[in-house]
Amino acid sequence: MTQVKRRGFLMLSGVSVGVLAAPALRAQTANIANVLQGDPRFAEFMDLIVRGSFQSYLTEPGQATMFAPVNEAFQSAPYLMMSNTAPLGSGSGRQDATEGRNTWGMIIANHVVMNQALRPAQLTNGLQLKTRADGQLTIAHDSSGNIEVRSVAADGRMRSFGGAATVAPARVVGPELLATNGVIIPVNNFLWP
Repeated sequence: MTQVKRRGFLMLSGVSVGVLAAPALRAQTANIANVLQGDPRFAEFMDLIVRGSFQSYLTEPGQATMFAPVNEAFQSAPYLMMSNTAPLGSGSGRQDATEGRNTWGMIIANHVVMNQALRPAQLTNGLQLKTRADGQLTIAHDSSGNIEVRSVAADGRMRSFGGAATVAPARVVGPELLATNGVIIPVNNFLWP
């Protein structure tokens, strides 16, 4: 009788471990674009990426860190910044659509750090990172220990976009997701170039 209980316990333990390990295995067999597409927290960000045909940023081989805005970032982004950016695929003409695509391409590229797959534990206070858009991100830790990512200008001031006021830093809002070509770190705001 004791042996049956042990076997049952071991089977249950094996199932539990398998269930916990499955997401990590799934993430490691997919690139950044596929991992983002499979997570509903990033639906609006993926929609922006697909509409602008920016998938290549997320499917390239090598290692990258993607600071990916969650859906809530689209609601909290200052309206002025969003309205000053031409919509993708629309506008009064081809030039407007091209300018919108270029602007959004720069914004998305400012969320990607190439050649480094960083996990949140590696985001030390004061760390500076260069983005694919040639921007600079600085990592800060607030008084509660939360990790904040700031897009900074060459003079060290926080960036603004579209002539609007300085934007709040993006805060890391969840655990990282692993992909074959890097790491995805969820953030609650855009990193404006």
